[in-house]
Amino acid sequence: MKKSKEKLGSNFEKIDAHVVHESEYEDAPESTDELIATDKMVRMGRPKKKHTKQAIKIRVDPFILASYKSMGKGWQTNMHKALEEWIQHQNP
Repeated sequence: MKKSKEKLGSNFEKIDAHVVHESEYEDAPESTDELIATDKMVRMGRPKKKHTKQAIKIRVDPFILASYKSMGKGWQTNMHKALEEWIQHQNP
């Protein structure tokens, strides 16, 4: 087994050996031709947001980055809030 998989702490042999039984499908809706035609299939995952953020690449001075990172978890959100406040101050 690769070292990267060992780090996960998962037992992939056990997972691969698992046999799926009919009772495990009880919660899943049945895919019928009618359901597929109306596109009302159940969507999985995170719900779509109206306003999504965009990933960008920005260059800042090292002391600015170090200052925000020293805030700990959520430093990117803090930087985002500071930018929002600056924009609101510029455009009252």
